[in-house]
Amino acid sequence: MEEKTKNVHKDANDPNRKAEDIFRRNLKELRKEAGWTQKETAEKLQIAPSTYANWEQGRTQPGISDIFNLIRIFGIDADELFAADEKRT
Repeated sequence: MEEKTKNVHKDANDPNRKAEDIFRRNLKELRKEAGWTQKETAEKLQIAPSTYANWEQGRTQPGISDIFNLIRIFGIDADELFAADEKRT
């Protein structure tokens, strides 16, 4: 059963906004470092390409099982997915 993604509200005063921006930036960097397109990444995750694109663009967020799958396909620790830039490098 596929988990539904959470719609992201873009309130400038929301303390989670920075974390969401870090997540989507890291997600895009990891994909590009792997040399994959959004479509290829979506295929590896067995999700629709539009779903993956929405994650990178910050429109929606992945569910917990999707996060585990991201960690698996990129071969990373959760820290690499959620850490600010200075911690990732």
